[in-house]
Amino acid sequence: MEAINIISLILAIVSIGFSILTYVLSVLHEKKKATLDAYNILQEQALDTINRYQPKDIKDISGDVKSQEYKKISTILARIEHFCVGVNSRIYDKKTVKLLAGRYLVSLYGKLKPMIMKKREINTFDKHYNEFEKLAEELEKMYKGKNKKSTAI
Repeated sequence: MEAINIISLILAIVSIGFSILTYVLSVLHEKKKATLDAYNILQEQALDTINRYQPKDIKDISGDVKSQEYKKISTILARIEHFCVGVNSRIYDKKTVKLLAGRYLVSLYGKLKPMIMKKREINTFDKHYNEFEKLAEELEKMYKGKNKKSTAI
């Protein structure tokens, strides 16, 4: 009789462990899926448009704060910042973002930096697009760290 109780206890513990593992894997899967969905929306609403601009265009546009193009780029930057808040807050999965568009986001930050600096110059009370900057810097460090590892082998 005692052996049956021990076996039942072991099976119950294994069942609880399996349930927890299944739950954790499900949450991680949903987080990755949410990341992909959010990035697809960002791509449609912002990135497809910003890709039409050259870095020189952004620099020129950032000089005229009253132009329609300035307002258009500002809207795009706001959407990018919103996405980056989600990534930096761990709502979205940073590893998935890195795989999906890590290098692109790093270069995009560099491309949009003249506009970001202009906005920070105008409104000194707040550091505009700091979440975008933070994500770009973290991704860049990830790539630099990866390059160091590969050269050490």
